[in-house]
Amino acid sequence: MKIIFALGLMSVIALIMIAACTPVPVATPVPASTLVPVTPTRVASPTAIATKAPPATVVPTPGAQVSFKNEILPILKENCVRCHGGSKPLQELSLETYAGVLKGGISGLAVKPRDPENSIMIRYLQIDFMPFEIEPKLTRDQKQKIINWVAAGAPDN
Repeated sequence: MKIIFALGLMSVIALIMIAACTPVPVATPVPASTLVPVTPTRVASPTAIATKAPPATVVPTPGAQVSFKNEILPILKENCVRCHGGSKPLQELSLETYAGVLKGGISGLAVKPRDPENSIMIRYLQIDFMPFEIEPKLTRDQKQKIINWVAAGAPDN
């Protein structure tokens, strides 16, 4: 019974999210001569994440050795812990420690050891969703180190 209720509740939430994202038509057209180009902004909604194009295939570098302590943790501390750290980390995901990274948060496991293709953290990094609204984004090299670390089993080294 609880499962049916939970599924029903999730369906209602999904419908509300879809309805909230449906564009509202403008009643009065604006003359083309008054239009000003606008740069689109990022939307922090699950719908935005779900509708983004899937990232390119995650390809770990064969035989790459990556140290969590010396390479991964400094990347996380520099780019992630301002939101995913402290006493109340965003989404209950603390990226300050190895244990916190493996524990995950509200959305589940952040990394799935030996499975970077299905690790939420990798997906978000691939589409530049994270770090959210912070520039610059991680470099290609930083992303590759994290991919290699997850592919190697996310060792505590």
